[in-house]
Amino acid sequence: MASVRKKEGRPRKDGTLPIYWVVSWVDLDGKQRTRNCKTQKEAKALAAEKTLTPGQNHETQVRDVANAFLAHFLQLWHSKERSRSTYEQKRQHLEIHLLADPIARERISELDAPKLQRFFDRLIEQGVSYALARKIAATVKQMIQWGALRGTPARDGALAAHVTAPRSKRLAKPAEIPPRDKCKSILDAADQRAVQDRGRARAAVRVLMLNGLRPGELRALDWADFILAGAHPRVTIRRSADKWNTIAALPKTDTSVRTLALSPDTVMALKAWKLACPPTHPDTAARLKAAGGSGALAFPNAMGKVWPNEAITRNMWTPLLRAVGLASGQPSKTRKHHPNGDYREMIWTPHYSLKQARHVAASVAIANGAQPKKVQSMMGHSTIKLTMDLYSHLWPDDEEDARMAAAADRAFD
Repeated sequence: MASVRKKEGRPRKDGTLPIYWVVSWVDLDGKQRTRNCKTQKEAKALAAEKTLTPGQNHETQVRDVANAFLAHFLQLWHSKERSRSTYEQKRQHLEIHLLADPIARERISELDAPKLQRFFDRLIEQGVSYALARKIAATVKQMIQWGALRGTPARDGALAAHVTAPRSKRLAKPAEIPPRDKCKSILDAADQRAVQDRGRARAAVRVLMLNGLRPGELRALDWADFILAGAHPRVTIRRSADKWNTIAALPKTDTSVRTLALSPDTVMALKAWKLACPPTHPDTAARLKAAGGSGALAFPNAMGKVWPNEAITRNMWTPLLRAVGLASGQPSKTRKHHPNGDYREMIWTPHYSLKQARHVAASVAIANGAQPKKVQSMMGHSTIKLTMDLYSHLWPDDEEDARMAAAADRAFD
């Protein structure tokens, strides 16, 4: 797949700007190539020459289509139509698994369901989990469909291959929520850290646990997203930060854009933290403004940059769970030297992840009578099915159970 884009050169002495056209494509070796053209007509002709065509179908290999597909996805990421994490996922699926397999050298015109099925079977034999194998299969099928629309179709029925295994229960498993007394202990432990971290943990834990934010949404919060005064204090979720600490203009899904009410204790914690919050680094502020913010991160790290997810877990979340007995420790496999003798450092693993903290907000809302659609909106779920898979066990239905039990007796009258 070749692309054409318009580009302006450096100003001439007379002040005019030279215009030229850049053609980008991926060659058969998988290398990114570019060439400048003086006219748009010349650029389009070159792009048509470099694009995979039906006439080349008998020689085009699976790896050629895979490399062209990845180049296309790379352009989508650069144009902000797709996120970096999506591109990285597709790249890992194809580069690590597909391109390393003999199937990559097959001609795309000869690719059929049995060959794909054998490839999926080899993934399982190599120790790839069923869940990951299904994701790889979805990416491969997307690549095949993409190539077919550009003149390099596989054989009919190629998309019928699938990963044969029991359906993963990971997504359907009800959410694990810390006991109510432990949640109270976590909040108390965060309050006790106020002297140590100037109230950062007190504010962050309350926003996570009582409002149901994802960690990436917390890390991208701008102070302009909060309304802390008035009768109805609230926070609006508008953006998210990924694992590379890049702030995206939109959160995970369209339904993730939402406004949440803040409790009085959360408002007090946020006001105290706002006074102690370090200023945002100029580079980070510029990126935040580009994503629609005011340029003032609500939860930056000590240098004013995006707070890394691993730093939140290591420096804030794990110590809090250790304090309330919700973390397990084991000695490190490596020894460290100390003047008083070598020692093994303890590695602590929290029983609940940082992302699981947001389930507490859903459980509190359900206990106070919130209906499924309200919980879906509050948590930013894309479907009501996901909400029910996670929290259906939390909705009490004692009256319905009693009615059914009484009906059982009358069934034999």
